[in-house]
Amino acid sequence: MADITIVITNFNKGNLLERAVRSATGQVLLRKSIEIIVVDDASTDDSLEKINDLSDEIKIIKHKKNLGVAQASNSGLEASTGKY
Repeated sequence: MADITIVITNFNKGNLLERAVRSATGQVLLRKSIEIIVVDDASTDDSLEKINDLSDEIKIIKHKKNLGVAQASNSGLEASTGKY
């Protein structure tokens, strides 16, 4: 179980998603106790391809239908195992 969970929601922001994930994985002080969850809210762009090389470090949740940022955040929280 991780101490801290970071949830990153995404909808057609492939140009920013890789940067967000790299920023989260680069948190050196938290590195050993961090969990990163990316929730893709039915993107139609190449968002997930941008983070394929990072996928072993993060958990990816894919929505089949766009549900909005609130539900995407809730999906990430439901899947989290972190204390915070």
